[in-house]
Amino acid sequence: MKTLRAVIGIFAFSLLFALTSCSVDDKAEEVVEEVTMDKPDGEIILMKNEYNPGEEIQIAYKLESETERTGNIEIVPSGAAGGNQSSKMEKGFNDNVGSMTFTAPKDPGDYNIKMNTQDGNGKSKKEITSVSITVIDPEAERREIDAEIDVEKDTFSPGENIVITFTAPATWDRSAWIGLVPSIIDHGNERRNYKEALSKENISGRISGKVTFKAPETPGVYDIRMHNSTTNGTEVEDITLTVK
Repeated sequence: MKTLRAVIGIFAFSLLFALTSCSVDDKAEEVVEEVTMDKPDGEIILMKNEYNPGEEIQIAYKLESETERTGNIEIVPSGAAGGNQSSKMEKGFNDNVGSMTFTAPKDPGDYNIKMNTQDGNGKSKKEITSVSITVIDPEAERREIDAEIDVEKDTFSPGENIVITFTAPATWDRSAWIGLVPSIIDHGNERRNYKEALSKENISGRISGKVTFKAPETPGVYDIRMHNSTTNGTEVEDITLTVK
């Protein structure tokens, strides 16, 4: 009898242990599955990745989550840990799918557009995804333009039109000018050139264009001279031509 009771006891204990282990394993699997299902994912879609300062940035977004619906999208300078508060822009959302429009920062550089989920107090909980954009410097190319002047030929008749094609850096003073100066006048003194010029025209901030002068009635050798300012200016370029 004692032996039978012992066998029954061992069997009951084994059955209880098996049921308990099964229950624990099942619960663990449920927890893992629940955590996996609740892990949010997201996507930010842009029309392009380069913008001018102040240009509209149209964003479409999608947050994939069974439990999360609220969050925000922010634009921060690249490399700014936690976001540079002085230049940070953000907008909240309450739907898993939607769109929004930002204005590109005024300062050229690289930026990150981030999607974050939020808690009930509106505080960011976790960054879900991000994309990079560049705000370009529209004046960079203009600043790098070389100063050049050109004419189609080097010999003209008295009274003939002299058409000068030019390019100039955008950084030049608006008083920058081009003039027709007798070649006998020494080079290098902008004030002297201005005084002796037979014809002159301001560039007025243009980075390219054309200037037209009349060839002098007196035959001789003349220069087309280009200057970057009328205030402590410098003679930058010159071309020699002949009138005969």
